[in-house]
Amino acid sequence: MPRDADTNAFIVCFLKSVDHEGKAYYWFGLQYQRRERRFEWLDGTALGEFSSWAPFQRHKRYEQSCVKYGRRHPIFYDRTWFEASCLRHYRFICQVTTENTKTAAKIPTADPLM
Repeated sequence: MPRDADTNAFIVCFLKSVDHEGKAYYWFGLQYQRRERRFEWLDGTALGEFSSWAPFQRHKRYEQSCVKYGRRHPIFYDRTWFEASCLRHYRFICQVTTENTKTAAKIPTADPLM
């Protein structure tokens, strides 16, 4: 959840390293809540002060609106935020805490050679 400029810059740098052509879109944990009439992070907190909306982004308020990293032009608006229908199929970015990694390390995995 890129709640600040530093986290957002880190994610953008990461996306550029894995998607060299920059053609893919990536969901992250922000969505529009109709009842509250605001964007919220997946943990239920409000968007807050920081955002990285693409210039001229028009919020369409789909039936289910989520937010993705994307681009409209190879140079301009690269890896900025765009609202889109949550029903679209895009890649996604997940946030992992050290607590999650400790739990994940305890989960047994199947041996691919068996």
